[in-house]
Amino acid sequence: MNNLESWHQSIEIEYKSTKKMLLSDLKNILIKLNFESSKDKERISFPRSDIIEKWQTSKIVCADVFNDNEEVCFDHEGYNDWNILKLIYLLPWLPISHFEVFLLKVNEVSDALKINPSYNGVDVNFDELNKLAITYADDLTERMEAPGGEFLAQAIALNLPI
Repeated sequence: MNNLESWHQSIEIEYKSTKKMLLSDLKNILIKLNFESSKDKERISFPRSDIIEKWQTSKIVCADVFNDNEEVCFDHEGYNDWNILKLIYLLPWLPISHFEVFLLKVNEVSDALKINPSYNGVDVNFDELNKLAITYADDLTERMEAPGGEFLAQAIALNLPI
């Protein structure tokens, strides 16, 4: 599960349902867990409430939803079903201290959906996920700078080798 050979810009947790579920039901679950809709209401994320530097992201968790392999928006006509949800943590653009909140949201979503989370297609527990994030954060710190740092964000924007 740990592959430092390929550097990660995000940690993606997947929930795969064995049956199609209503997109409106998923949206309601996430809103009850304090996720927020974007202005265009097509995306849902869990926001930060601390001071955000201009090079950092304002979202701790981004939610992407799919109907089989086709990405769908939360409020897009014609899409009623989903069977895959991805919760995404943008590691380089957040101080690692926010990963604890990400883990909490992964746990809450898992409980609400009654679906085990997976990482790279393998079921994952929260201890493993926490160790993985720390390993990736340490690797970024060793290579360049701690997650959430301005120089790291600039290096990624310029496609510099990390």
